[in-house]
Amino acid sequence: MSKTKAHIRYRLKATEQFPKGEIVPGVTTIIDGQLGWNKRILIAWARREALAGRDPDKILDQAGDIGSVMHLFVEAHIKSKIKNKKIEADLKDFSSADIDKAENAFI
Repeated sequence: MSKTKAHIRYRLKATEQFPKGEIVPGVTTIIDGQLGWNKRILIAWARREALAGRDPDKILDQAGDIGSVMHLFVEAHIKSKIKNKKIEADLKDFSSADIDKAENAFI
């Protein structure tokens, strides 16, 4: 999986109840709606980081990479591919530090 992968549209598998395989919201969309996270909170956080001399974009990029690796681990676990070569190929674009952090979160 490339780090530049576009946002995924999630679909339910076609079933009797949902014959068309309807599009469903992703986790971030649900969290935004349920927890009330909004842009103001993120803007305030970015401002605090910048005032402290840290680059908020760099922090977000690294957190995004760790989250992407975590998603790969969860998907591989669900599909029983954790030690499969496919996941190794998917991880090639990520640093070993980010993989270690995601692996610790996964365990």
